Amino acid sequence: MDMSQLAQQLKYHGISSRHYRFGQHGAGFSDDSFLIEPRDGSFDVLYMERGKASLLASFSSEDAACSYLFKQLTQDDSFKIRAPR
Repeated sequence: MDMSQLAQQLKYHGISSRHYRFGQHGAGFSDDSFLIEPRDGSFDVLYMERGKASLLASFSSEDAACSYLFKQLTQDDSFKIRAPR
């Protein structure tokens, strides 16, 4: 899976784009969001909270980083878009 495919899958699963940012995808920025950053042949998955990034994991492939982030975002219902009541 690449970042474009990840964005499609997250949208399909109803994950709000405010919770992630990678490449051209997502609207997450400084509070409560996940990031993928390519870095010197690796792909870092970070969690951003209150403007501070914390490294969660580093992978040698884009596929592994995307799979990891997909799992993080889809296993917790709090990241899903909520329907108005």
